[in-house]
Parts: sequence; structure tokens; C-alpha cells
Amino acid sequence: EEKTAMYAKCSGMVEFVSGCLTVSNVYTVKGDCDMGVGNIDFEGSVVISGNVISGLVIKATGSITIYGVVEGSEIISGGDIDLKRGIQGMDKGKLVSGGTVYAQFIERATVISGSDVIADSIIHSRVEAGASIKVSGKRGNIMGGNVKATSEITARVIGSVMNTLTE
Repeated sequence: EEKTAMYAKCSGMVEFVSGCLTVSNVYTVKGDCDMGVGNIDFEGSVVISGNVISGLVIKATGSITIYGVVEGSEIISGGDIDLKRGIQGMDKGKLVSGGTVYAQFIERATVISGSDVIADSIIHSRVEAGASIKVSGKRGNIMGGNVKATSEITARVIGSVMNTLTE
């Protein structure tokens, strides 16, 4: 009655763009996701243009795209996780995806994917895929750690000449 409140019929990120109030199903972080931004729990997709610092939790019902490096954080997605760089998990980082996980590198992290894991390098990590693990590209190696897939595991090199245990 007083026209001092607005309500949306869907959940999302509220933005004021070009004089209009909109509700977007994509939450965008321009720059790094650090303590200033904090943890994210969003119904929809998340896009982060920078890095994700250690200790944060990013959750989304949709896909998550991160253009920087993920450091020791937890990324949980109902859809795909697309790391344009990769994750340095520091033995505490975790990726949980209902879809496919894409990354340049996965190092000292836990990855659980409902579908495929596609990476350039997997080092000292625990990786479980609901379908396949494909490691190709410049390095194409799986060194150390434990990898499991229901369909197939393909890589240019599996194991290490330094006798690092790779299961």
C-alpha cells in the first residue's frame, strides 16, 4: 500500500541496472572472493572473476565458474564446476559437483563429481567421478593420490618415476 517494498517471484541476485531493478539467477563476484565477500550460498549459478582464498565455502544450485585459482576452499555445485585455472587444495580443498568438473590442475584436493572430471593435471588428490576421468593437454598426468571412475580413466602419464603411490 505504501509502495516502500518490492517482492520477486523467484530467488536470485538483486541488481539495479540502467534505472531498473532486476533479479538475476547468476551471482557475479568481480575480482577475488575473499573475507570481504565471505561465503556464498546461492540458488542459481555463481561466477567469480578472480581467485577464491583459503577457508571459504561457495555453494550454488546451478553451475560455478571461477576464473582464478581456488586455494583450500570448498566449492559445492548442483551443476558443473568450471575452474579456468585450478585448485591448490592444501589438503583441505574440496570440489563437489552434480555435473562435470573442469580444471587446468587439481593439486592436494578432494574432488567428487556426478559425471566427468576433465583436467590437465591431477597431483596428490582424491578424485571420484560418476562417469570418467580424462587428463590430457600439455601435462596429462596423474601423480599420487587416489582416482576412481565408474566408466574410464585416461591420461598420458599415470604414476611417477619418484615412486609416489598412485592408486
